[in-house]
Amino acid sequence: MIREWLSSITSQRDFTEWLIIYYVPTSSKLNSGSRFKTGIFGKIKADFNTGLKKDRCIQIRGDHQPNEHLEVWNDITTKIKEGILEAFSQRVEMYQAELMKLESQRTVIGWNFGTFFITKEGLAVSYENMRLLEDSLIQYDELDVMYRNLHKDSPSVMFVSSIGFDLIPNSLLSYSDDSEVKHRIMSNEISLFDFKCYLFARQGNILLTDAKSSSSGSISALRIGEFLRRARSFLNEMEILLCLNNRNPLKVAEWVFNSTRECLQACSFVKDGLVREVSEGRAELKLLTRKSLVTVATLRGWFIHTLVAEVNLTLADEIKDNGKPHEFNNKELIAMVENESIFHTAYRNLTREIIREYDLADDVRAVSMLTIDNILLDYQEKRYAEAARELEKIPSIYGRQGWDTVSIVLLQLFIKCLRKIEKPTQLLQSNLILLTDKQKLSNDQISEAVNDIINLSKTEKCSFDVDNLFSITVVPFVQRYENDDQIYLQVKIDNQLQTEIFAENLTVILISDEYSSKDKLVFKNKDGLVLKPGVNNVVISSSTFIEGYFRLSTLNLQIGGLALSKKYDKNNENTETPVVVHFYPSPFSVIAELKTPEITDLANRKISLEIKPCDHNILSGKVVFRGLSPSVKLISLRAQGYIDTEPCEVNIVQGKPPEIEFGAFSRNQIMTLTVPYVSEPNIPAIKIRAFINYETSKGSFRYVLTRTVNISLSVSVNVQDFFRSQKLFSKFAMSCNEPANPVRILETSLESDSQYDTCSPIGLKEDIIVFPGQPASYTFQITRNAKSDGIFSDSSLPLTVKHRGLLNECRLSIWESFSKILEEKDLVKYLLLMKPVIYSLSISTKNFILYDKLDLNAYNPGEWEKSYESVEKTDRKKMIEAVEDFFMKSISISKNLTSIDQILRISVSVPSVQTVHEIEMIFLDKKPQYIINTPIPVQLVLKSSNNWRPRDKDEGTPNESDGAWFTYNMTNMYNNWLVTGKIMGKFQGLPQDDSTNIINLDLIPLRTGKLLLPMVELSADNDHEKPSFELYYKNGIETALIVPPESRTKFTF
Repeated sequence: MIREWLSSITSQRDFTEWLIIYYVPTSSKLNSGSRFKTGIFGKIKADFNTGLKKDRCIQIRGDHQPNEHLEVWNDITTKIKEGILEAFSQRVEMYQAELMKLESQRTVIGWNFGTFFITKEGLAVSYENMRLLEDSLIQYDELDVMYRNLHKDSPSVMFVSSIGFDLIPNSLLSYSDDSEVKHRIMSNEISLFDFKCYLFARQGNILLTDAKSSSSGSISALRIGEFLRRARSFLNEMEILLCLNNRNPLKVAEWVFNSTRECLQACSFVKDGLVREVSEGRAELKLLTRKSLVTVATLRGWFIHTLVAEVNLTLADEIKDNGKPHEFNNKELIAMVENESIFHTAYRNLTREIIREYDLADDVRAVSMLTIDNILLDYQEKRYAEAARELEKIPSIYGRQGWDTVSIVLLQLFIKCLRKIEKPTQLLQSNLILLTDKQKLSNDQISEAVNDIINLSKTEKCSFDVDNLFSITVVPFVQRYENDDQIYLQVKIDNQLQTEIFAENLTVILISDEYSSKDKLVFKNKDGLVLKPGVNNVVISSSTFIEGYFRLSTLNLQIGGLALSKKYDKNNENTETPVVVHFYPSPFSVIAELKTPEITDLANRKISLEIKPCDHNILSGKVVFRGLSPSVKLISLRAQGYIDTEPCEVNIVQGKPPEIEFGAFSRNQIMTLTVPYVSEPNIPAIKIRAFINYETSKGSFRYVLTRTVNISLSVSVNVQDFFRSQKLFSKFAMSCNEPANPVRILETSLESDSQYDTCSPIGLKEDIIVFPGQPASYTFQITRNAKSDGIFSDSSLPLTVKHRGLLNECRLSIWESFSKILEEKDLVKYLLLMKPVIYSLSISTKNFILYDKLDLNAYNPGEWEKSYESVEKTDRKKMIEAVEDFFMKSISISKNLTSIDQILRISVSVPSVQTVHEIEMIFLDKKPQYIINTPIPVQLVLKSSNNWRPRDKDEGTPNESDGAWFTYNMTNMYNNWLVTGKIMGKFQGLPQDDSTNIINLDLIPLRTGKLLLPMVELSADNDHEKPSFELYYKNGIETALIVPPESRTKFTF
């Protein structure tokens, strides 16, 4: 019996492993009744293990001990596993060998792909039985690839009998259970449709089995994602195949509908949102479902307008050619196409399901595309409000993704909806957005949008980027005209809309290019603008002038309630680089300048503002000053006005800061306003801003001027005083403060007043050039005025120094020469533009001083480049030529240098002293020479004067007891003299104007030669308040000739 069983197993084609298990119950005796010495189990082993390497016989006894029992069962389990694996390995090797043999015969005529298919499927089934599902799937994938290449590699090999698809199969996935399919494959009688369905069903069921048996939800979801991807690819391929082979499209549509539903149902056990592949796969299958639904609806004359769709225009003819109409069996499909309204609802719900799946897959583009399908359906059903609500954001999404054409179509649809529901503001904005892609619109579409914009802008307000409609360029050159204080700029507006448009105004705002400045200039056009198709030149103007570089900040074009604007930012790399315009003064309009006044009074420092009206009369105006330096305070309440050199009335309005109002003055006059200021000492310059508002016959204008004014003095003055009893000599030493700018002193004077008379030697009005370290000295004599009634302690005299810097003389001469050249070249309008460059040229004053000649360094184009950029392109070449001519010509010294003269006025306090002492040693016996060791009688005369003593107006007549006491002392005798008499003593300086003390002395010379006379020192003797005094010793450096006696030595001179 065992041998028969074993024979039946080993006779099979497929290798089968076997095992004999001999069981001995507990109640039986192991070898009782046995005729074999070795027992029954031994006989079995002897019969069936003969010649085998493996032991295939196992005995199990019922009376095994617990430890023996577990060991036996482990042994059985191990042998069973080993047997299964060995059988599987032997079977795989067998199939692989067979497959290699069959594949090597592919080129032989009559080769049967069906046989190869069944053999390879056997290998796949073997893998599947062992739950090696991925390996099994690989076999079917290789079969699929081999079939696709079959006719390409071996055209003579025929396999399928026909296309098939005579009937709609009940189930797609159940094909794998149909045993008849294998027989038809083996006999080459299978249809192409059945073969493809069987192959997909085997692949699909393996993936489904693998998904259901996966250890985690994520892995299971990945397998389902792969299943759905294959299903979508298979159904698409089969639909195309069947339609190309003239199968009824409605029948195909129903089959695709059924199959998609079946596949979706098969993977319904997977949760949503685990992996995006599942959501994408479900969405794509539902898209096929929707496509089938639309195919059925199309036959009934129901069309859905979609943005992107496959439209079969010959569908009805194809159905007619296929005989009688197809009768549907799917109840769900039949219900969906009961009528057009139900079809629309089913289409919308199915689309929403697809959107939900794509949303889970995070496919924004697919969501947008499908949302558009529902929007188009809403529009088709005249549900304009719902369509507009969804369309509000969709076009911009496609525009950002580069789908410009789609974006335009959707935007046009949105505009149509807005017209229907009457939303003018959104309609205006949408038309503006539509025109941003005007290159892709027809002329009729552009005209329609422009008409909407023009009509809606009359009632609606809206802001939009001007670049989307017009190309606007600001020409970066200032235009100024004679007898006109307006500033003009030219703007080029390119109207590409091919329609004439009226704009109310154009506004351009420029802001200062300086980092710390907040200045801005606003330019506007005077009248409305008619923008014709093409380039329009528009002139805009401003009544405010601020000198400096300004960059374009904002541009606004107003069309009714529509504000088309653009902002420029030089720090943003994504925006257009803003135009920079240089605003500079014009010789044809008002010119203002801040500087130090011609007369500088150290006791009352001021800043001067000069206003030159040039070509027209000023009717009125007002000025506000602001000090921009932190250490400066302007005192505007003490401002003064002058027309030319005559004082004029100004009205000061209290405020923070005060306003200085002035009246009318004519074109040939100059208005000068001076404002006192206080500042910290030793500040070389102060920064000031003046806001000038003025009226002319042409209107109101504003001039804003900012200057850093040099307030340092070009000369410094030191004084040294020498007192005499009736006179005071003041020596003024004047030196140059700036090393590079020597000063020419033109005139110096010290004026008399009611208390003092002054006089000076001749030559004070002669030019003297003062260099650094080489001061000039001017001495003045001061005496009391005989008619004055006293001397007061606060007396002072004005010192006036008229001067000018040699550097300024050179610059003025250079400026006049350059101005003549510009006049000859008809470039006067750029005169003040070039002035800063002229005044910054390096100048050597050496040749000017020595030879009265001006030499400039060689022409350096780099110094002029920035100024050239502000010259209009039509004049730039001519300006460069003018500058080159200027450097080639010699420069004439100006004859009108008085305009740069400066007057320094210093209030010099008259010094005071209690007493002036004049001491003189008088020789009573005046001789040309004296004998050594012989007494010489002298008188020491001490004269004291109170002429320079300070007095108050209410001071009474002084008493004699008020005189101060002094001590004299003879010194500096150096063993040259002996003195007989009182060489040290006290005397009283009486309070009257003059007093004299005489001391008689004898001088005895101790040496021969020219001996310096003894010196006399003086000191105040008061214990408490020591009076101030000055000493003038007349014999300070006087000598006496001392000779020996005549009998001894004879001198010859």
